[in-house]
Amino acid sequence: AGALGRVGAAVGGAFAPVDPSGPRPEPPPAVVDWARNTSIGLGVGTLVGGAREGLRIRGEPPLRPPAGMSKAHEARWLAEANTVRLMRVSGEAIRWGLMNGAVAAVFFGAQGLLVVAREGDDMYNTFAAGAIAGSFCGASLPGSAASRLRAVAVGSVLGAAICLPLVGAQSLLAGDEAGGSQRGPEGGEEPVAGGAPPTPAKERDLLAEVISEYEAKTDGPQQPEPKPWWKLWSSKAPEA
Repeated sequence: AGALGRVGAAVGGAFAPVDPSGPRPEPPPAVVDWARNTSIGLGVGTLVGGAREGLRIRGEPPLRPPAGMSKAHEARWLAEANTVRLMRVSGEAIRWGLMNGAVAAVFFGAQGLLVVAREGDDMYNTFAAGAIAGSFCGASLPGSAASRLRAVAVGSVLGAAICLPLVGAQSLLAGDEAGGSQRGPEGGEEPVAGGAPPTPAKERDLLAEVISEYEAKTDGPQQPEPKPWWKLWSSKAPEA
């Protein structure tokens, strides 16, 4: 009941009505992350689908109008054939974009709701979200009810297995962040429990260093100005 209550409160707060006359509230950060990740999935799917169909069309033989056509009919025929190819690319891009965007929306939505329900973000949320997204993919496949149930079971296992690299990357990032927090910011001293606060690292003023170096060069002993090359032989020899 507590987990369901937290999820219901989060969803209700995200989709709560807003008074048009009052100030516009900021959207919840979880909703912003979900929308951004879903948009990225939609864009990636669109690019992959369009590129896939474009490569397939590129491998087809070149367009050649039938013999016996006039120049005007040949131009019209080529224009219609290229339009059909463009529609094929657009259709595949839209289809892949919607499919990938839907999977991304289910995955990141389930992951966010699991974080709210379990009050923590760990690898189990990622595995569960992958299983839910895989089940969604299996349920969307055509076929009978029995085949869809099998697809849901297989999809849940595959979805959780695909999340293994993602969980590994998250663990590495978490370890790097923990190591950086122990070393201290900008190479400063590590804080000691029960001791004095750490000494902040001294920032370098590069501009002041350059000015000081230039002043040291200009204020130092002046070197004699070298003679031009044409006066080297014109100078008189010193008298004995």
